[in-house]
Order: sequence, then structure tokens, then C-alpha cells
Amino acid sequence: MSLWPQVHDLTCVTPGQGNAYHVWVMELRSLLLSRDAEMTDVLKRAMSELGIGVFVYTMPEWAGEDLRRHKFDAVIIDCDDLPEGVDVLQAVKNTPSNSDSMAFAIVNGRTSLQAALDMGAHLALEKPISAERAKSSFRAAYGLMVSERRRYFRYDIEAPVGVSLDEKTEYAGVAVNISEGGMALKMNCVIAPKSVAQLRFTLPGSSQVQLRAVVVWSDEQGRAGVRFEQVPAAARKHLAEWFAKQEAAMGQKPAE
Repeated sequence: MSLWPQVHDLTCVTPGQGNAYHVWVMELRSLLLSRDAEMTDVLKRAMSELGIGVFVYTMPEWAGEDLRRHKFDAVIIDCDDLPEGVDVLQAVKNTPSNSDSMAFAIVNGRTSLQAALDMGAHLALEKPISAERAKSSFRAAYGLMVSERRRYFRYDIEAPVGVSLDEKTEYAGVAVNISEGGMALKMNCVIAPKSVAQLRFTLPGSSQVQLRAVVVWSDEQGRAGVRFEQVPAAARKHLAEWFAKQEAAMGQKPAE
């Protein structure tokens, strides 16, 4: 269902220091870049109460590499007490996987709160950070993190899809995964990127859905990714109900 299991036990090694952080990785995942062990413990405890898994990095280059390769729901960067921390924060919005992730900046005097926001942070926290301050900050951002996760998170399915590129012909396809924003298809023909299509499909255990979509990418094997563009109210209702059932089955906490 996901590239990452819903819950699994990980040990995140801190490069060059010989120690490791033991964390639980839930459906919501965060990247924390810091060498401040005391602050790291405070933030980990606050996020664990919300079911947010934490990957801890102490090397900016390692954090930057994984930001380019993996999706995180939150990115927390220690800007002032870590060399290149500011560079990593500024780079987050330019990574395709994390341009819309919640970005938190931790500052300690050199970088102002406003400067951190101007560099792309959605929220800036100033050291020292108390447990209560950490909890309230992550709790305030939790709903936005869940909303963004719903938009990108894809559920594996196998459902027939009718794809109409004009009013005369409907092509047969199969949906292989779906998110609130789009789906991946396997077609018996090649459809060109930027094509506008009318989709007709029925999700397992739900009613038929019809909506308009745009082809974002495709290949010569008939695989394609589409983005939903115009979703009628009835279709939106059916999709919302279906996604709610999937989240309930996974034990995902709803947004507050």
C-alpha cells in the first residue's frame, strides 16, 4: 500500500557519533536535522504523542539526500547550531517530494524568526524549546500535515477504468493506485501527457465515479499517471467516504 510500512520499528543511526536513535515510524513521518541531543529528545517525545515517526539526522548532506529521495510530512531543521542547516531549509521547497511538506525552523539567535519564515519555514521555534511549546506547535500543524498526506498518499487498488479522450471512444484501463489527487493507470494503449480525459470507475465497495482528469505522465508500456481536475460533488462525496474507510481500516487518526 505504501513504500513504507504503516508501522515498523527502526533504529536511525547518527552518522559519525556511534549512537543511534530508536523510533517508531507511523504513517506520518518527519525528518529532524540536529545535533542537539537534548532538544531532539524533547521534539521526539512531542511528536510521538501525535503518532509522528521521527528520522533523526546529524549530517546535512545525508538529510539533503533523503529529502530528495523520500517524502516526509514534516521537516524540522536546526538552522543556527548546525553548519549548512539554513541551506537545507532553503532547499526543502525545491525538492519535488517535499515542496509542500510542513517545514519547521529551529533558531538560536543568529537567524531571526521572520528570516526563517522568509526562507521557507511554515513555523519557526526559538531555543530553548520546552516540552509544552513543542507539543502545542506540532499539534497546531497536525491537521495540515494529515491533509497533505491524504493528498499524496496512494492506496493500491485494482479497478477497471473507462478513459474517454473524446466523445466517441472509451479506452479500457486498470487503476493500480489512487490518492485524493489522482491515480496511476495501466492502459492497453499509450495516452499522451497533458491529454484531458473523462474517467469512469468504481472503487471496491463504493459507487461509480465519473470525473475529469489530466494526464501528467505516461510511458510506452501503457502506464500513466493522471491528476483529478474537475470532481463533481457526488463523486467527491463517494471518494471522501471511500478514503475515510481506508484510513479507518489502517487505524489512521483523523485530522482534528
